[in-house]
Amino acid sequence: MTSFRSSLRSLYYFSRVCGLIPINIDLRGTTDISSSRFGTIYSILIGIIYGGFHVTSSIFNLDEQADKNIITNVINYYNRYSRLVLFWICIANAIVNQSRIVHAIRLIENVDKLFAEHLNFHTNYVKFSRIVILEIIIYLAATFGLEWNNCLMYISGVIAYNNYCMSMCLIPLIVTSADQILFINMIYLVKQRLAIVNKYLQQRTYLKKLPKIQESHKINGHLLNTVNLLYHFENDIESLKVKMVQSRRSKGDIGTLSVGYSRLHKAVLLLNSAYGIPNVCTVFIRFVTLTTLSYSSCMRLLKLENHSESSENFVEHHDHGSLSKVPGIIGWIMLNFAEMIIFCFVCHQLKEEGQLVGRYLHTYRVENCNNVDVATAIDTFSSQIIHQKIEITPCGFFTADLTFIFSLIATVTTYIMILIQFDISQKQ
Repeated sequence: MTSFRSSLRSLYYFSRVCGLIPINIDLRGTTDISSSRFGTIYSILIGIIYGGFHVTSSIFNLDEQADKNIITNVINYYNRYSRLVLFWICIANAIVNQSRIVHAIRLIENVDKLFAEHLNFHTNYVKFSRIVILEIIIYLAATFGLEWNNCLMYISGVIAYNNYCMSMCLIPLIVTSADQILFINMIYLVKQRLAIVNKYLQQRTYLKKLPKIQESHKINGHLLNTVNLLYHFENDIESLKVKMVQSRRSKGDIGTLSVGYSRLHKAVLLLNSAYGIPNVCTVFIRFVTLTTLSYSSCMRLLKLENHSESSENFVEHHDHGSLSKVPGIIGWIMLNFAEMIIFCFVCHQLKEEGQLVGRYLHTYRVENCNNVDVATAIDTFSSQIIHQKIEITPCGFFTADLTFIFSLIATVTTYIMILIQFDISQKQ
């Protein structure tokens, strides 16, 4: 049977190889989750070795044809070193925030045990592990394919500028995206547990409404009403005992949900603070990447239009090779945009599940308005939800949800227009 820790196997090994999770997770569950001295040393060595390799290759093995366009040259230098900086940030963040990551994973595991023991609700671990494996395979395949077709670090219409370009590009790309994959799946784990809370409240609300629904379908008849009255009179004491037991159980279940929600909220706070700086830097770099790649593809298409109008033999023009890179650039745009959508979508789902808890709790409160003990427990839980909102806000700069995607699209479009106008004025 798949357990919580065994479902983390693929995510743990993938992140461990990348140096992003320097902690010990016993997948068999015999020992507690803790920080790892070996993992810390391994992460430090990865950061130093690759950083030295990247800088040395860029300085001493340069085989570059400079572009006449100033903007393109700036973009090339930015693409060359931005991922290296983000790579170092992700590695350093994993080392510094080990304790927060460990604490967050422990809280999620404790919530699973709490819900299984007191509510008899279990999480689908198999589904989660399959999603992680599929996500890793798709990303690696897309990254290798696009990098082989067109190097992301050099967008000009010439060959890859360095003999080590594949390794220089792929390592920071994989590591930085692995950091995002790790964070997204940790958030997804919390989202699954909140969905269990909502599922419980939905079921309890339905069971509470069921007697009323059955009663509404009873046949109106004097004889049947008399039998019902006699039956309820004879079983009044037994019914009262059942209601008292149900009341105590409902009150206890609400308390369990309250404790579980509080732990999940604390786990979100830990993950939000632990991955705040990498998330802000990743969003910024992807924003710049989307802007620069969109600008590059637009300029190539504009060159295609201008040359096709001025020359009948455009196929033989020297810029035709650079135009062949447009599909690869569009592929990088789609991959970066898809990563942003997945990041914001999972965070949006987390926020929605947190809000649904309050809505379902209010409905359950209405159905139990005559039960003082249950109503009091629900009121306490509702007050807790008001003060413990669940959402992802990297370093407090923005709220990660689907509305952020629309703001990103509008901002990227604005900057593309500014860069194109600057390029036109420079040529004039």
